[in-house]
Amino acid sequence: MERVSSPIGALSADVAESLRGAARPAGAWLGAAWDANALHVHARSRTTDTSVVELPAIGRVVRKRWSWPRVGERLRGVGRTTALARCPAARELAALGAAPDAGFHPRPVAWAEWRERGLLVRCMLVLQEIAGARDLASWLRDERSPRLRRQVL
Repeated sequence: MERVSSPIGALSADVAESLRGAARPAGAWLGAAWDANALHVHARSRTTDTSVVELPAIGRVVRKRWSWPRVGERLRGVGRTTALARCPAARELAALGAAPDAGFHPRPVAWAEWRERGLLVRCMLVLQEIAGARDLASWLRDERSPRLRRQVL
């Protein structure tokens, strides 16, 4: 069973408008977003990656993917991520929606989750890319001013 969702229908309204008449339905578009090759990787771990990808009819976006490919990983995450809690993409989407719009956080484009037998297998959040933005980990690595670091953190 596959469940694909986003903030507004299958995609945000402006993205849905840009895709009007496209050959791909929303679910196929989100599958293509999952599979797109990364132009730049911001962060990667065993279960997560955040990267910039280029999508047809939309352009450059930031894609955050979470994946639990093995059954054991899904079972270990039952209380935190894969069954009893909302998926990380939906939680992050809600946090972005609750944050005051100060103009420095990315706008959500879409989110999706894929489940098997009720357990979360993978999920994804697609965000608008902010031109010239740097990920926090890189900024912290490069910024030496204690005053600026305290202000941000």
